[in-house]
Amino acid sequence: MKALIIKDFLNLKHIIKSQFQILLVFIALGFITKNLFFIISILAVLSISYNLTCFAYDENSRFYSYGLALPINRKDIVFSRYVTSYIVFLVTSMLILLLTYMNSIIFNISNYFISITLLFVSVLLIAIFTPIAFKFGLEKAKISMIFSVSFLPIVLINIFKSLNLNINLNSLYLKIIPMIILLIVSFVSIKLSTIIVSKKDF
Repeated sequence: MKALIIKDFLNLKHIIKSQFQILLVFIALGFITKNLFFIISILAVLSISYNLTCFAYDENSRFYSYGLALPINRKDIVFSRYVTSYIVFLVTSMLILLLTYMNSIIFNISNYFISITLLFVSVLLIAIFTPIAFKFGLEKAKISMIFSVSFLPIVLINIFKSLNLNINLNSLYLKIIPMIILLIVSFVSIKLSTIIVSKKDF
């Protein structure tokens, strides 16, 4: 599985390098405009898009047909993709939280709740897209991403409004419940992807 993870990061290496330079420009613009929230939003989107980029490289290179001819376990293919996605997510999360902290300290703009919500939605979308990409391919996963990004925030906002929840950022429930939801969704996503890949004829 280690080799599969390295393979994913080698595929991502060039795109990460090019996008890192662009991110530095946006960070500079954020300091000029005295608001770093735009770059925070971009990082949240990138944490999702790298997952789909890995699928794009694999499909274009016909990796699955070649890889399964080698002594590679299908479960390892699934687990390695999730490990890669979550490593990228953890790195982008640290950057998002750092920029959010800088935004509040330097410019006195507090976006902690929005940043945490973006991170929550990012993991949720990774868990949704990955089984779809394994089952139907990258193109349908992209369609589901567009649909989810367009409607999921609206659905979540309407749910909060209908429940009339008074959100307390210091609430223990606000910290624990999202973590439990993400763990359950991620577990279900991994199991579903494992079943799909084990039965799929690449």
